[in-house]
Amino acid sequence: MNPSLPEMPDVMDTGTIIGTVADNPAPPLTPQQHAIGAMGMSRDHAIIRDEDEDKDNAMDTTEDEVVDEEDALRTIELLRGDDVSGRVTAARKLHSVAAALGPERTREELLPFLSDGVDDEDEVLEAVASSLGKLVPYVGGPNFASSLLPTLELLLAVEEGVVREKASASAVKISEFMKEDVYRRDFVGMVGRLATKEWFTARISACGLIPVTFPRMSPEQQVSIVFFFLYFKNRERSKSET
Repeated sequence: MNPSLPEMPDVMDTGTIIGTVADNPAPPLTPQQHAIGAMGMSRDHAIIRDEDEDKDNAMDTTEDEVVDEEDALRTIELLRGDDVSGRVTAARKLHSVAAALGPERTREELLPFLSDGVDDEDEVLEAVASSLGKLVPYVGGPNFASSLLPTLELLLAVEEGVVREKASASAVKISEFMKEDVYRRDFVGMVGRLATKEWFTARISACGLIPVTFPRMSPEQQVSIVFFFLYFKNRERSKSET
């Protein structure tokens, strides 16, 4: 295992990201079927539905989705593996894992796992950053879109510019599903934190997001961001003169 990566729980462990066993287990299964069954999946293919999602909040691109159990299991194993190219492949298919886990476990287990892995190789992080923008349907729909922001906020501060660009694009895509009050609280809040971080990479990301964010800010937030720009400009000018 790459020492820089957090250890992903074993698929056969109970109570872990992949391994909570159902209260009423089915008759004996093969090891692969058991691992998938532990995710609450059927023996063949499972239909992933968010029963609680209000129809008014359903996304046009999300319908009942058939999940390939074998593919989901392979993707999980790749995420946990040592091979960088394998982790890249898995990161590009996060929707497969999220669909298998369901919205709640995706929010509570998969996303924290990804956040813990932001020191992975740049090509893996680039794939993760791109995939996060496609996960709104898999975290429970627009009402839970902001659950994707903490992981993206970390990626928006990494050193590699391509990763930050992908994270910015995904963040903007996700923000389009947010209601105004949620947007101003969560998305604008994220941009504000990035803008005031010490690391210049985070501030660069904030500067790229502010033009997109500004029209949807409240008047008070707009004033605050203007003052930030003035402060930042004067600060950089002072540095250049010393």
